[in-house]
Amino acid sequence: MSNTPERLLKPRKTLERFASMMEEKLRRNAFKSDWRNCLDDHLRRRLRDNYEAMYESMTRGDSPEIVISKATNVANFAMMIALNTERRDKRKTQQKGSRNESRPAKL
Repeated sequence: MSNTPERLLKPRKTLERFASMMEEKLRRNAFKSDWRNCLDDHLRRRLRDNYEAMYESMTRGDSPEIVISKATNVANFAMMIALNTERRDKRKTQQKGSRNESRPAKL
């Protein structure tokens, strides 16, 4: 196995499979409100609730399908939080840049 950039950029098969499950679940729930407009508190609560449901499911010995479904929910909510945080940070950075450009240079 070489460490070429192409090899490093190609997702692992396990990641591709899990990402595919995440996408499938997101598509099934696309009729719901857009998560990009959700408040952080709501997404954090949903993440915690889904984590607890997954943990309880594992503790009960539920079927792998149920545990995987719950793990997919956890991953999707974590992704939503991460991407919303990233988007907010980019906006702040752009706003700072705009403010700095509009100020006259100090001599």
